[in-house]
Amino acid sequence: MTRYILRRLLQTVPVLFGVSLLVFAVMHVVPGDPVRLIAGPDAPESVIARVRAELGLERPLYVQYLSFLSPARSRGISAAPSARGRPWRARSSPAFRPRSSSPR
Repeated sequence: MTRYILRRLLQTVPVLFGVSLLVFAVMHVVPGDPVRLIAGPDAPESVIARVRAELGLERPLYVQYLSFLSPARSRGISAAPSARGRPWRARSSPAFRPRSSSPR
């Protein structure tokens, strides 16, 4: 039984690697420029270059992928930085927030 559990745990490593690679690839092939969304459509090139540098989008893809993995690798997925500095509960819709009591 221990051998089976160990084998199954070892099988999760390539699966997690594949899923992370797939998510990273999808984020890069989706149409649209995240820098234009953040800086705004009328932002000057100097602002766009600064935002691109802050996000690390000028670095090679393999470096971007390693930095994409770094929060999960060092602190766990739940410790990944929240979007724009706001916690998950502040970004989520009230319909998806946990309730203190179950509906009747």
